[in-house]
Amino acid sequence: MTVETHSQSAFKISKQKYSMDSARIRLEEGMQKELIENAKNKIGVTWKELAMKFGVCENYLQNELRKEKRTLKANIYEKLIEIVGEEYDSKIKEILNENWGRAKGGKNSVFKPLKPKLLLNSKSEELAEFVGIILGDGNIYEKPQKSIYQTRIFGNSKDDYIYITQHVPRLFQKLFQITPEIYFKEKKRVAILSKQSKDLCFTLKWFGLKNGDKRINGASFPNWIFENEEYLKACIRGLIDTDGSVYPKTRKHKTPTIWFSSASPFLRNDFAKALKILGYRVSKWTERKNSLCQSCSIGNSEDVIKYYKEIGFSNPKHSERFKKFCYAPVV
Repeated sequence: MTVETHSQSAFKISKQKYSMDSARIRLEEGMQKELIENAKNKIGVTWKELAMKFGVCENYLQNELRKEKRTLKANIYEKLIEIVGEEYDSKIKEILNENWGRAKGGKNSVFKPLKPKLLLNSKSEELAEFVGIILGDGNIYEKPQKSIYQTRIFGNSKDDYIYITQHVPRLFQKLFQITPEIYFKEKKRVAILSKQSKDLCFTLKWFGLKNGDKRINGASFPNWIFENEEYLKACIRGLIDTDGSVYPKTRKHKTPTIWFSSASPFLRNDFAKALKILGYRVSKWTERKNSLCQSCSIGNSEDVIKYYKEIGFSNPKHSERFKKFCYAPVV
């Protein structure tokens, strides 16, 4: 029987010998039931809907796994702790290979944590836009001691619905060949796009993003973004799509104004620097009342039209507001 205790560095399985589909997790008595029920309650779905997330049938999840008649596959365990957002590795009694029920004798295999890998090797405009999205209203959230490696992007569950459920997942898939989970907190009108992946966090940090609070860690444009103007445009588009806004200049003069706000001084500096390189005029930064954020805007009509044509919006809420407030059709 192949066994590893939780004290040996948890459940990551060596690619050379076992996959996340073949390894199984045995938790302490009662913990598997608790974990599954907590996950169901956390996202408020039916047993059938939860089972579909794991690619198993409803009866197997509810009556076999929940009642602890079967051990959890490691990939299902990983998805469950991602949903719950709590640490369960300390509750692991054993990690077993797919033949544990039939194995008799033999040496125990040694499990080693997987080293993270890069999910892509080249820069691109799409990656630059994704970097802008993370710098705007996303983050990398890591707690290695709890096996949490999350990349998250936030939005308004109503205004950003199309953007957060269609455009951003397409970027995830095109860049990294992975599909994120999407959660909604309707009472707070928040949409959260999240992916638990050590490889994704490693890749994003490799390309210059930082883990944790952007204001505290001095978030800024990765140096490679300044290598060409197309990277700059894409990164700015990601920033405005997530942390920007479009408003009429005044109630009487409805020429659109494009605003950007940030609490990070380094990010504000890079944003203004990038726009200057691209030939845009921006206003001075002004403090927002009762906030650590400061805001600046592109208000000159020629620059606003230029922005729409050269950079544009991937978030439909901005493009719709732009057309609504624009005093004349944009050709």
